[in-house]
Amino acid sequence: MITDQDVEKLKGVFVTKEDAKAFAMKDTLADLRLEVGELHDKFDVMSDKMDYLVTGMDTLTGKYQDSPDEHHAGAEILARHDRQINALATATGVILPE
Repeated sequence: MITDQDVEKLKGVFVTKEDAKAFAMKDTLADLRLEVGELHDKFDVMSDKMDYLVTGMDTLTGKYQDSPDEHHAGAEILARHDRQINALATATGVILPE
């Protein structure tokens, strides 16, 4: 037969309802789902910002790649103008300053 003293000893060894409530996962899982949802939203915002940044970098890279071609074309135009001015000066007898 089990005595009251035995029951008290068993309470000290086995988990009681109150102890089990402390380990209940229901609330913890709900909190975890909420945190995961918030993280998902933050990642979406971060992804949008990264897309904007990458688009801006692509634009700058394209302009940088076009820059040497534009400089070369500008140098060619200036060289042509220089030749034309010298030819006009020679034809008209004008002496250009150095």
